[in-house]
Amino acid sequence: MAQLTSNTTAFIESQQYSQFILDNLHDYLLPEGMYRDVTDFGSGTTLNIKTVGTVTLQDAAEDTPLNFTNIDTGTITLAITDYIGDAWKVSDDLREDGSQVDTLMAMRAMESTRALGENHETRFMAVANAGQTAANLNVVNARPHRFVG
Repeated sequence: MAQLTSNTTAFIESQQYSQFILDNLHDYLLPEGMYRDVTDFGSGTTLNIKTVGTVTLQDAAEDTPLNFTNIDTGTITLAITDYIGDAWKVSDDLREDGSQVDTLMAMRAMESTRALGENHETRFMAVANAGQTAANLNVVNARPHRFVG
């Protein structure tokens, strides 16, 4: 007797599972490039960064001394104001019996990173908007930075 698909149904896998996993293709987050990642902010809640201002040049001529100008300095203070988190877990049973669980965890971590980035973008926009004066063009360097609609 021959082994056919009709008498060996237990060995036929009618449903197949792809090894490929679809993930989201996200858009670019707005505040990227509009802030500085400060790697020396390893502990504490406030970081003070010294600043140096711009230089004003002056016309020079032979045998005419230049005027000495002060170096403009200041400080930028960064403080942690929001504490945002995310948590997930994989049960021991899923870790033992599941397929591609390591990939699932890695992709979940990427989605968590994206969610934190979206939260950062939302807070960035809210803080930037709060720094403006409502119903005012907020002119900076003779250019309006807010348009009233």
